[in-house]
Amino acid sequence: MVSDVVVVPHFTLHPSRINFHDEYIFLNGKKGRCHHSIKGFKNNNNHNKVSASARSKINKAIDYLTTISDQKTVFDRNNNRSIRFRLTFATLTLPSKQIHSDQIIRRDCWHHFITVMERKYNIKYYVMRSERQWNGNLHFHFVTNTFIPYQDLRDVWNNIINKLGYVDRYREEMKAFHANGFKPRMDLLKYWPIESQIKAFKNGKLSDWNSPNTTDIHSLRLITNVKSYICKYISKNEHINHETISRAKITDRPKFIKGNHSVTLGAKEFIKTNINVGRLWACSHSLSNLHGYRGDIDSEINQELQRLYKSKKCRYFTKDYCKVLFIDIAILQECKCFKLLHMLNEFLSEHFQYSIQLST
Repeated sequence: MVSDVVVVPHFTLHPSRINFHDEYIFLNGKKGRCHHSIKGFKNNNNHNKVSASARSKINKAIDYLTTISDQKTVFDRNNNRSIRFRLTFATLTLPSKQIHSDQIIRRDCWHHFITVMERKYNIKYYVMRSERQWNGNLHFHFVTNTFIPYQDLRDVWNNIINKLGYVDRYREEMKAFHANGFKPRMDLLKYWPIESQIKAFKNGKLSDWNSPNTTDIHSLRLITNVKSYICKYISKNEHINHETISRAKITDRPKFIKGNHSVTLGAKEFIKTNINVGRLWACSHSLSNLHGYRGDIDSEINQELQRLYKSKKCRYFTKDYCKVLFIDIAILQECKCFKLLHMLNEFLSEHFQYSIQLST
């Protein structure tokens, strides 16, 4: 008896992994793929946490970003010297207490900032993650492969957040706090030594408190696995809940947000302006929805896959509806998987105009 369906094995190739799936070809000409469980699509409320699906997308975007970002030499005009550079990994913060909703901060500050960066520094690729600091303020982590001088980064960000008055409020607070001369922050001594506080006080006085240190560029020079470090840093979830809503009065926040007719208009307005609702991360359009190189598993590809399976440097993960082989470009070269390398190179060239530098 002839079967009315043919199963064709396929694979999807990314810089750090190969996903496997089966395609079903029916005699009537229709095609179909093995469907994933719909369990994860029942509720789209993120509850201020990065979901497993979002974490996967973040990691994929960073995977491609780090792959297409080779080390290069750039001139730092602030220090008047040339430096070796690959990625800019920065944090943007608010210098005074947040008094606007997260939605307003994202809309009026982050969106304006990335627009300026795209126009002024020609940023094409970036990944951003927003979360709360220990003091409850919203802040942003972002990574790009474009070099940005740290002083320019701070000046642009301070100028943008002062549209909402954050630098002006910081200036007033610092002048009042240090009205009688230098006054140490005893509550921050564990994290901020007195010598550093004195230095910050002198710099603040020189700028008349108009240039707060709201930006931080993380050094990646001593990080051995940059991709893994950034992925964990950006995709992590908050461990402390800084929301000011009383748990004694609101015990079931999801139902409360969806609607409760007994809630007063004042309480509804409080929820609307204070609860963190919205996207927790974003990336440039070129890094979103990357499906990778899709191909059939023929005899030549199968031989290369067998060499990868035997390699002790590869990890293989299998579960219902999910089969993944974790690799990297160096392993592909070491196992002489030249066809897979050619396919990956073709995909990167088409989407990013990037060519893999093969070792000899």
